[in-house]
Amino acid sequence: METKYGCITARSGLKLRNRPVADSAVVGVAAYNSRVPLFERDGDWWHSEINGTEGYLYAQYVAETNQDGNCE
Repeated sequence: METKYGCITARSGLKLRNRPVADSAVVGVAAYNSRVPLFERDGDWWHSEINGTEGYLYAQYVAETNQDGNCE
C-alpha cells in the first residue's frame, strides 16, 4: 500500500499524541507546513510519524497531498 502524505495547516504546529484522543500524552509536535506520512485514519485522527516517533495527529489540521507534493 502506498503511503499518503499530509501538510500541517495549524500555524502554531500540531501535537502528535500517543493515542487518538485529545487528552492523551503529547509525544511530539509537527511544524506548520511540514509534510508528514499518513498511515491510517482513525476517526478524526491520522496515525503518523514525526522524527521516528509514531502517534496521532488531529485530522482537521492535516491537508492530504500526493507523495511529491509540497506544503508551501
